[in-house]
Amino acid sequence: MNRWLRFILRNRVLVLLSLALITIGAGAICTRAVIGSSVGKLFLGESPAWARYQVEVQRFGSDEVVLLGIDVEDPLGAATLGKLRDATDRLLEMEEVARVDSVLRAQRIKGVPDGVQIQRWSDLAEETPENRKQLLAELTKDDATQGVLIAKDGTRLTVLVELVPNADRPAEQGPALVAQIESCFVDAGFPVKELHRAGMLAVFSDVIAATQRNLQILFPIVIFVLLLTVLSLFRGLLPVAVTMGITLVAVVWTFGLSVWMDPKISILQSIVPIVVMIVGFSDVIHLYSAYLLELGE
Repeated sequence: MNRWLRFILRNRVLVLLSLALITIGAGAICTRAVIGSSVGKLFLGESPAWARYQVEVQRFGSDEVVLLGIDVEDPLGAATLGKLRDATDRLLEMEEVARVDSVLRAQRIKGVPDGVQIQRWSDLAEETPENRKQLLAELTKDDATQGVLIAKDGTRLTVLVELVPNADRPAEQGPALVAQIESCFVDAGFPVKELHRAGMLAVFSDVIAATQRNLQILFPIVIFVLLLTVLSLFRGLLPVAVTMGITLVAVVWTFGLSVWMDPKISILQSIVPIVVMIVGFSDVIHLYSAYLLELGE
């Protein structure tokens, strides 16, 4: 160790230059990072079951569904159905959307003397608006719709937006995709306060959005607080510069190595910079304090 330290001190310019080049390279690698390749891979990784599952999804349909709950006063009213139809048309124009299910597609199936009669509830409501209350009462008691596409009390509707199967869809696109889906309803005339998002994609989109906010907002705040702490303890700029420089190098190298091995980072990996900054600051402060004590002796 003594010989290693003496070598570093004798060649400190070369060492610092090497550290700077490696740090710049690691920083460039960090720019290629993306948060997960997909929600599924985020948790299942390279599991053989994940590959087999993707084959089944292509055969039977996507499991990525965004659910929108809508508060309404008149579910079968012309105004409500018109806005719902407008929102559905907007959704189907999106490349990522494969199918949209709502009361617009729900069917009333009943037996008649000569067979089975199949009619859409929305068509019946628009053709005979005077029977809306009776139709609503039937709709909320229909086993195929009550509690699924419409609440039992008839004050809320559910819209299921099924996405096109895509195993390579980046998880970090989730927040923008969910926001785009929600905007279709807002543009159609539904107030934002009456919309309620649900479903796996919506939940993970919120988690990813929070992660991105943490990196963009919380990380700088943590650095600022740590800088103030070091400045108040040592009352000098040199300790601040030394502590910040060493810790940032650790952050960039750690994150750069991780992204170099796999650019598709997980949500948990995204908090590494904050953790390394906090732990690194405390360790460097201890070392710097010991260094000052040794100088004093």
